[in-house]
Amino acid sequence: MTKKYIVALSLALISVGCFSQTKKQDGNIKKDLFNDFFKETRDNKHLHKGIYYYNQGDIAKIIEINKQAEEKGLLKPQDNYIGNVTKDSLRPEDNYKKALECFMIAAKLGNSDAKRYIGKMYEKGKGVKNDINSALFWYEKSANQGSIKAQIYLGGLFYNGIGVKKNPKKAFYWYKKSAESGDADTAFVVGMMYYFGEGIEKNLQQTQY
Repeated sequence: MTKKYIVALSLALISVGCFSQTKKQDGNIKKDLFNDFFKETRDNKHLHKGIYYYNQGDIAKIIEINKQAEEKGLLKPQDNYIGNVTKDSLRPEDNYKKALECFMIAAKLGNSDAKRYIGKMYEKGKGVKNDINSALFWYEKSANQGSIKAQIYLGGLFYNGIGVKKNPKKAFYWYKKSAESGDADTAFVVGMMYYFGEGIEKNLQQTQY
């Protein structure tokens, strides 16, 4: 067996090995893409289902309030425009409970919007006992995944001291995060905080943030 033949054979074997490895890698990439797509589909399915039940809970609450107003003579039946929109909207707590179950599934799949909704439910006490610490926990999970809305919620809570002690530094941190993500409104807020030195050292050069 000549040296030339051995080299040629070696190159051929390496090529086959590389092809086999590439094929295997391609297969893994396709499998990962499929899994990601399937996960995303399940993720959004539960998120949207949760939003549906969450909205139904809000509708049911309005119906409940309107009914109480009717009984007190504060609202005429014909003025209750919302009416019985759907059978699902008759028990607000049941709808919120279903919404939370769906959001929890989506959150476990990594959905940041679902985490934000869970935080909102804890903040507002919808379907769960009002718990600002749990709200902050879920808002932060969502915000750390890049949710602009969650970042704004956190900024607002700390800036206004809603359920928590006012903390301008934390407010600035989260507002700045949302501004960096492209939110124009919070970019203005950040500029004003630089101007007045709220939560950050005063810096007039940063007012046009």
